[in-house]
Amino acid sequence: MPFGLHSLILTQSDLAGSLSPCEFSLYAPSAKEVFLFGDMTHWQDGKLPMTRGEDGVWHLKLQLRRGQWHYKFDVDTRRIPDPLNPLLAEDGMGMGECHSYVFLGEGDWLDKPKVPRGELLDLHIPCSKLGGSLPGQLYLPPGTRENDKLPLLVLMHGHQMRANQWATNGRIKQYMDNLLAQGLLRPFAVFLPGGHAGHAMPKYAEAVVQTALPWLAKQQPVTNETSQRAIGGMSISEFGPLAVALAHPKAFSLVVPMNETFNDAVIAGQLDKQPFRLHLFCTTEGCAPPQYRQLMERSRSLGITVPFMRLDGVPTWRNWNEMTPEFLATVSDHFYSAKKTGQK
Repeated sequence: MPFGLHSLILTQSDLAGSLSPCEFSLYAPSAKEVFLFGDMTHWQDGKLPMTRGEDGVWHLKLQLRRGQWHYKFDVDTRRIPDPLNPLLAEDGMGMGECHSYVFLGEGDWLDKPKVPRGELLDLHIPCSKLGGSLPGQLYLPPGTRENDKLPLLVLMHGHQMRANQWATNGRIKQYMDNLLAQGLLRPFAVFLPGGHAGHAMPKYAEAVVQTALPWLAKQQPVTNETSQRAIGGMSISEFGPLAVALAHPKAFSLVVPMNETFNDAVIAGQLDKQPFRLHLFCTTEGCAPPQYRQLMERSRSLGITVPFMRLDGVPTWRNWNEMTPEFLATVSDHFYSAKKTGQK
């Protein structure tokens, strides 16, 4: 392969857009101090103190750019979600807690009127490898017919997250519906596997590749062709999309890690001998960037062209959401270019 490095770096100023006022408040009359923390503080405590009113309500006004903002309150060192906000999601940081989130402005993360909506199915796939079943969710685009054979993206969640994390925090259904309606994507299905807890990662990968994929091809309107399958998303400890693809190189034609953490075996893998394409997505901060640099150096030494999108910031759902449209467009373009060239 010819050598090349295609790297796109997006800064927060590139994505800023207009700012919107947002007021956060919490009734805590006996509290001595209250802080707001979340995406707006890169999840660091003690950065945004709130002001107590005479009525016992603590307030803080901020100017924030449009999008989805996840947050919590720190009340005398006790972390709590917003008790008056019904928008509640399992913590996307792998801390096993819950947090609140709020949307500002208009964007493709919202359910928009007059936009055709796809389905998000809850699945329990029989799986002897896991001693029972593999839970997951399957997104099917609007207008899917029973006899269709749609391209399939397997979208992995991160450490200590559940199968629905991409649906709740990641808003994958809303992004797919809206981007399809705008003509920015072509139709494909998205499988969100869950159920890794307590299972060895190689066994879990076998369950996804050897059990779930054939089952989906038989029971759902999705393809079983390698050229029309991709795997992407995050990693469970050091086991993510690229690790799965290296263990099962004939299962996917495109691998799109997003802040996947790589172990030494993955970085040293025979990338030049793999049949799949690789496209990297990563934030500039967190534990993954140094490993991405090592992987890029490894790819460069092998003469491999690896497209790479980097977003300025830390690995949070807010920043992953900023990359989601480009991430999904990369998958869509691959599926339909492969179909056009007749790849198997």
